[in-house]
Amino acid sequence: MRAVCATAISETACEMAEAGGLPSPLAAEVAEALTAHGALEAHARDELGLQEDRLARPLQAAGASALSFATGAVLPLLAIGIFGSASRVIACIVVTVLALAGLGALGARLGGAPELPSVARVVFWGVVAMGATSAIGALVGSVV
Repeated sequence: MRAVCATAISETACEMAEAGGLPSPLAAEVAEALTAHGALEAHARDELGLQEDRLARPLQAAGASALSFATGAVLPLLAIGIFGSASRVIACIVVTVLALAGLGALGARLGGAPELPSVARVVFWGVVAMGATSAIGALVGSVV
């Protein structure tokens, strides 16, 4: 005998409980209890597998990104400030490539990935980004 549940979400919970082996009347009771204090939260948790403590935190992500970019800018700026005007650009490029290599290696170690491909990928795309930035600056008449 099929139990009747009050809402579509509790109906889904009821079906899931029945699929888990509960008899129909007990499945309906369990579904109603699970959805009584927040049907949408119960649906997100049980059917979709979403947990409140694992949701995205956009402000935290934005803050971490801003801090990362600011921290990453320190070494090239120091290189520009330390070296004379004749060698500033070369010093900035060398220091940036070395920093990219170090970050690629660190990321590989933290992630348990092979270091050499990670370092090569980070350095390659970093150099491509620097080249693109320089080319765009040259196109619009700015020194970058």
